[in-house]
Amino acid sequence: EVGSGPYPLCPCPDDFDFDSDPVYLSSDPYLRFLQVNATDGPPATEETTTEPVKVWEVVYMCVVLLIMFVALLSDRVGADHVMLIALTLCMAAGIVTVEEGVAGFANEGVLTVLVLFV
Repeated sequence: EVGSGPYPLCPCPDDFDFDSDPVYLSSDPYLRFLQVNATDGPPATEETTTEPVKVWEVVYMCVVLLIMFVALLSDRVGADHVMLIALTLCMAAGIVTVEEGVAGFANEGVLTVLVLFV
């Protein structure tokens, strides 16, 4: 329920004392509240926790991108094949899941660019 204190849209309880809380002692209480809470960050949940970066994935992707760059510049293999081979290499290494790799083809923009390369 929305509070009815000095800030009616604030979800704080009605008995919250804005004048004694140091967070709200600035000239703009909304701004101060956002600044203080922005440094705290959201609580860690399963969705917000990140895995540490694996070095082999970074090196692998650098090699794949370098091979892609050379293959695209040499023009011996079509650009559509180069892109699909790179995607397949990423899926085979487990860097990109099969669902993530195939999901890109559902986007109309990706398909438009793909048609331009064919």
